[in-house]
Amino acid sequence: MSPIALTCLQRECHDQSSNSLGRVAWPASLSQLIIFNFAEKVYVIPGVPLAIKDAPRFPHRGILVDSARHFQSLSSLRSFVDTLTYAKFNVLH
Repeated sequence: MSPIALTCLQRECHDQSSNSLGRVAWPASLSQLIIFNFAEKVYVIPGVPLAIKDAPRFPHRGILVDSARHFQSLSSLRSFVDTLTYAKFNVLH
């Protein structure tokens, strides 16, 4: 993953990442901040205005799927791979 830079104001968020990989990663960070206010029936980001500057500590963040010991169906593996970006994983073994 690459460094991300995200600034959220009252009604808008701006991406200030230095490269395209950082621009791919910031929606995952933003989705973890958004909550739904059931009383007003709107999505809100508490604590705005805010600025996020994030970078990985290591060049990889991976997970191992041990299909030899624990059988995984193809459909469960596909759904698992689809969710890896939410946790910002970038290596699958």
